[in-house]
Amino acid sequence: VRDLLRGKYLAIMGDSNFRALYKDVIYAMLEPQLIPDEHLQIKGDKPFLNDKVISSPLGRGRDYQERRTYMLKSEDIKISYTFLTRCHDDRIKKEFEEWTKSRRKPDIVLCSSIQWDMSRWGPEGTHRFRDNFRQLVSDLKALSIPHVIWASSPPVSKKLKRGFILQQLRFVGPVLPVYILEANKFCSDVCREEQVCFLDFHFSLRNLICSRHTDGVHWNPPACRYMTNILFTYLSFMLKKRLPGDGLSRRPPKVLTDWVSMFDPEPTPEED
Repeated sequence: VRDLLRGKYLAIMGDSNFRALYKDVIYAMLEPQLIPDEHLQIKGDKPFLNDKVISSPLGRGRDYQERRTYMLKSEDIKISYTFLTRCHDDRIKKEFEEWTKSRRKPDIVLCSSIQWDMSRWGPEGTHRFRDNFRQLVSDLKALSIPHVIWASSPPVSKKLKRGFILQQLRFVGPVLPVYILEANKFCSDVCREEQVCFLDFHFSLRNLICSRHTDGVHWNPPACRYMTNILFTYLSFMLKKRLPGDGLSRRPPKVLTDWVSMFDPEPTPEED
């Protein structure tokens, strides 16, 4: 993992599932095991593995803000996270301006924001998302970021906990999975048109619903590690790095394969 990200600045922007991904990427660099579930619950101004909260959490709901950054100085690796409630707005514009003025722009940007766009911005949210997404892609291309990745939103349940869906928007809940599926398809088409990389977490997690938390939105540590593995594999191809364990004499490192044992039962004597 360190070899893959050595000398790179990875910027992750998205909802709480992508905050979990940010944490698991860091944890995978430091520990040869799955991230504990309690670490995934850390939010707000609480630090995670000595990362730095560079923007104290403010507001609630659509106004919520959270920005974090982690530095592994020995490998010159920087990883940042920005909480998004919309795929493009004034806050994102401000962050892009900071990147332009900074001495070090991200080498890799991973974005996703569909769940909030579809569920928190009223009846016009789905229509505005289309324009906002195209503007986001245009702005990222203008920044000349070497590698831009848009990630599809993972599947959500039809029955969501109250904390995610506001009472006055409860009618959205039953149709939200379809909204997200259609939005993912739209983003895929635009990414293909604009030659932006598209990472399909929705497709990869559709058969792992048993690993989703009871809130209907978030995922357990094995599923988070699965998402991290998909990202690392994608980056390996993008950066022309050798995949771990793809030689006959090498086995995949434990940090990248622990999640398998969480899904696969132990073989029975007959299977042996």
